[in-house]
Parts: sequence; structure tokens; C-alpha cells
Amino acid sequence: MERRDWLNPLHLAQPICEALSLLMETGQPQSEKDSSFFRFSRRAMATEFEVLLPLACPMAHSLADAALDLVDDLESQLTVYRESSEISHINRTAYANWVHPELSLWKLLEKSQTIARETEYGFDPTTGPLIRLWGFHSGPKRVPSAEEIERVLEKTGIENLDLQAKDFSMRFKQPGMEINLGAIGKGYALDRVGQMIRGRFGWKSFLLQGGRSSILAGDKPVGAERSWRVRICHPWEQEKTLAVLELENRALGISAATYNYFEANGVKYGHVLDAKTGYPCQGVACCAVLAPDCASADALSTAFFVRGVEAAEKYCSKHPGIGVLLLSEPGTGSCQAIGNTGLLN
Repeated sequence: MERRDWLNPLHLAQPICEALSLLMETGQPQSEKDSSFFRFSRRAMATEFEVLLPLACPMAHSLADAALDLVDDLESQLTVYRESSEISHINRTAYANWVHPELSLWKLLEKSQTIARETEYGFDPTTGPLIRLWGFHSGPKRVPSAEEIERVLEKTGIENLDLQAKDFSMRFKQPGMEINLGAIGKGYALDRVGQMIRGRFGWKSFLLQGGRSSILAGDKPVGAERSWRVRICHPWEQEKTLAVLELENRALGISAATYNYFEANGVKYGHVLDAKTGYPCQGVACCAVLAPDCASADALSTAFFVRGVEAAEKYCSKHPGIGVLLLSEPGTGSCQAIGNTGLLN
């Protein structure tokens, strides 16, 4: 599931309403330096990944190269758009056979299953067949019949994913199942990069961005008095600021359907699908989640985009480290902050 252009790191010395040139989509050099940090970028997972490092980082170039190389490697493992990926292999073989994924991938599937159960299946990585049915995988986009949706729903459901911790194996309980990690993959990649930066390089101050909708912040910039600042753009008027946050050792993920949608008979159908009904969800325009790790932030932003305010309130009451910002669709409500958001405005 895609996320687009909702987050903008802000210059530490500029007013909070002034976004960096990170808004630019084309013409960026491989690396760029301004008065506050180094920035390195590379395209992966159909979006732009960026590494921001303070000027005090002595190994900035080698660190960023290793970070972005790891993102490339993870894309090769997680994407459903390459037949050679591990996920594609699982999707082809896991009904007929027990499969033994790479350990980190197995743990990601376990984490996905846990989040799905805890969010009333607002997030569910087994919606791959539904994504294909609606044409959000590779097109053409269309409104399927109720009968088609009912048949495809039999091929979905996180409870049909059988994970065995004794030997870290897995299988599908229904034929035709397909995992799609688009709603958690970018966040997971940022988590892995953050772990590598801290462990291999011993560096703690960084900001990682995937697709301008997923952010992982390390320690605040060296010598700075405050943490990394991030502006959340308004989904319909991106020159306006919906919220400003300060992040330190925390992650932020956003889900929205403003760009990836189609219209049929005067009705807009967004790409975020409800695993229970098989239809695109309605009512929420944008959902931002703050969490200790970026995989959780991304998955939960999808879950609450689907399930709404009550589900977010219920989850946050049991998980005090989570913060949620929900913006309703035009004419249906306003912006609500739930849990530990740390909003500056």
C-alpha cells in the first residue's frame, strides 16, 4: 500500500513552516550538503529513500552508501514485483509446502500477524489477492463485483497464515494466498538501516526517510538543542501544515489515499483496502502514527486509517508509547490527536 509525500524534515534553524528542498522530486544530486546536515538519496521500493546525517558525522558517505545498499537488498527480498524475490517464492510455494523464510523475514511476518490481531485486522498483509483484484497491483483499476470480492476473500486472512516458532517455518492454509508487505516494508527497511547504523558504524544521530511517509529518527543532531523536526503536510493543500513534530529515537508513519485512487461512476476508490469487507475503506483522509519503531508506525497507520478513531483510542490505551493523528475526510469531522503524539502545534 502506497504512501506519498506527507512528511518533510525541517531545517533546524528555519521557521517550522519552511520545508527543505527535500520536496523536489527530480534533479537531485546523489548527495547534498547544506548548513545543517548531509543528505543522501536513492530510489528504491518505487519511492525515494533518504539518509540525513549531521555534518559532524565523520563517515557520512560510507555510512549512507551502506544504508542505501541495505535498502536495495531488502527490496530484492520483500517486493512482489520481482519473481526472484523471497516473498514471491513464498507466495508461489507456501500452500503446497512448509517454507523456511530468512529469520528476519519470519519475525517480520510474526510481527505483522500480531499487529493484525491487535487492530481488528485493520492491517493485514494477506490482502495481496484483493490488491490484484482491484487493479492496485499493476492495473487496470476497476470495481469488482460482490461475487468476485467474496471469492477472493476466501484467499485472505492473517489467521490463514500458519507460523511455527519451533523451526521458524510457515505455510498458507488456503490456496491462492499472497502476502504483500507494502504497508510495512518501508518502515521495516528503515528499522534495519537504523540498527545497522548504530551497530556497524556506532553512530546514533540520523534521520531516515522512506517515500516521505515513513521516518525513523535517531538521536538529535550533534550539538543541536532540539530534536529532528518534521512537518506533516495537509493532504489536500500541501502548502499548509497539518502538524509539526519533534522526533528523537522515534518513528513516524503516515497512510493516506489522496494519490492512489480511481473514480468510477462518480465514486472515488482508494487503494487502502479493508481486509474484512474487501472494499476500500472510507471516513479517514490521513492517519499518522508515532511509535518506537518504523515498521509498527507504518502498519498501525494503515490499521487506524481502516478502523478509525475508536480502534486507535482502544489500541493507544493499551500501548502508551503510541501516538495517533487522524484527519477525517472533508465534511465528516476534524483532526484528532490520540495518545502520545508530542505535537508542537
